[in-house]
Amino acid sequence: RRVWAMGGGQGSPGGATAVVSDLIEEVHRQEGAFHEIVQLTTKRMKIKHMRHYQYTMHVNRLFRIKPSEILQGYAAEARRRNLGEPQMLFHGTTPANAEKILLSGFEIPRRGGMFGRGIYFAKDPLKSVRYAQQGVRGEAVARKACQIGSGSGVSPTEESSQFPSAWFNNLWQSVFGSETRENVRHMLLCEVHLGNSRTLRSAKPQFDPSKGLRRTWPLEKLGAKDYSSVRAPGGTLGAVKVTEYVVYNEYQAIPRFLIEFEQTNVTPGQLWGRA
Repeated sequence: RRVWAMGGGQGSPGGATAVVSDLIEEVHRQEGAFHEIVQLTTKRMKIKHMRHYQYTMHVNRLFRIKPSEILQGYAAEARRRNLGEPQMLFHGTTPANAEKILLSGFEIPRRGGMFGRGIYFAKDPLKSVRYAQQGVRGEAVARKACQIGSGSGVSPTEESSQFPSAWFNNLWQSVFGSETRENVRHMLLCEVHLGNSRTLRSAKPQFDPSKGLRRTWPLEKLGAKDYSSVRAPGGTLGAVKVTEYVVYNEYQAIPRFLIEFEQTNVTPGQLWGRA
């Protein structure tokens, strides 16, 4: 249930697009943040998971999310509940859903997954790739994506070589007056406040967090805090092949970066070339 609301400008689609556009900015390739996120995704992609999925991923573009009033409220609520330091985790979704999330945060789904009605995340981005369905960019992200080169300190030639689709969009716009709607894939990199995680090694589709995250009576009497999330470890003794995390409150997950990526087939060099 949402308890924070943004005022003004939300009535029409055009107003909503303008608001979302103000909440994101592209991180260009020469910026330190771009390299940090690329390094993080590379480090998190485990060899055994590449073998399992038979694919890898490549970051094409990166957008920084400036928290809306709703997301600021969620972050404050997470701090108030003393859930500890957040973890940076990945969440794959459609481009349209990603745009909604960066404006007003996650929503608890109506239909449950393997561990009930929660918001699912992964430490390894390869798992999130599976859920990042292809689609056209949302209006606001498309608007920012068309602003390549403005104030970036990179020459148009260099930008065109890095992003040929952007060069083609600019040409298309100059001729036809509107941009092409390119199909892309997105995932979110989020601060996730897990707190104490309960480990589940078998699927529980009907998992009820109001009961399942409660400590047993003896432990409660000894002062043990309730759980705040679920951790499903990957491997032969778990319900999943690759570890995932689930939270059951919207305020526990704050999107920080929008990653536009492409999926590529894994090569023998990637499987055996690094630890």
